[in-house]
Amino acid sequence: MAVVQADAMSRPYAQGIQPRRQGAKCRYNLARTSGDVRNPEANLSITNANNPGGVDLPDDTLAQGAQTIYTITVANAGPDAADGAVVQNPAPTGLTCTTASCGNASGGAVCPAATGAALVSALAAGVAIPTLPANSSIAFELTCTVD
Repeated sequence: MAVVQADAMSRPYAQGIQPRRQGAKCRYNLARTSGDVRNPEANLSITNANNPGGVDLPDDTLAQGAQTIYTITVANAGPDAADGAVVQNPAPTGLTCTTASCGNASGGAVCPAATGAALVSALAAGVAIPTLPANSSIAFELTCTVD
């Protein structure tokens, strides 16, 4: 189903198809006239946090040799699923990460199969999230040492 965005006043209703309001714009469903398929849309975000002591603060500092948990959270605000989305997010310069886990999955998200050192490598190269429905999230925790 094709979805075309148009200004609310710039286009009359197409063949009696009523627009759905979306903010200041209308979305016209043209599936009845065009036969096209709507492309899925997903609003993905990635948040990185360094959590010494379990709380991420703007002035966090770590001494050389200190261990920390580096967290990568991936969220899908929808409106559609993003199954198979690839996350490529290597640890930042100055951290040596030896193991990783995936968890805190919510909303039906499913972790990749890789764990431990294999997951650290997969995140650097790009790892697929098998299932990431709309309004779901997943978190990767890397155990790292400051270089």
